[in-house]
Amino acid sequence: MPSLCAAGLDVYEEETDLYLKDHCDGIICDDSFERPTTFSNVIIMGHQPFFTREAMKTNADTTIQNLDDLSSGKDSPNRVAANRTSH
Repeated sequence: MPSLCAAGLDVYEEETDLYLKDHCDGIICDDSFERPTTFSNVIIMGHQPFFTREAMKTNADTTIQNLDDLSSGKDSPNRVAANRTSH
């Protein structure tokens, strides 16, 4: 019988109160969040990969390029065109 060797779960529904806060010196009083940490095969990582220096620079550079393209009338490779259909 096949077995599950890994699963990646992206979002915890109640993560808002945990997000962008340092919990190193306290106890997180949330059973739904803490219970999985009692298993040796569970790893919980911060949901902040976008918040690196490189990612923030790329976001800023892309935004500036998009604004430059718009102001000069160029078509941006990042433009999302709405597909409008009439009913």
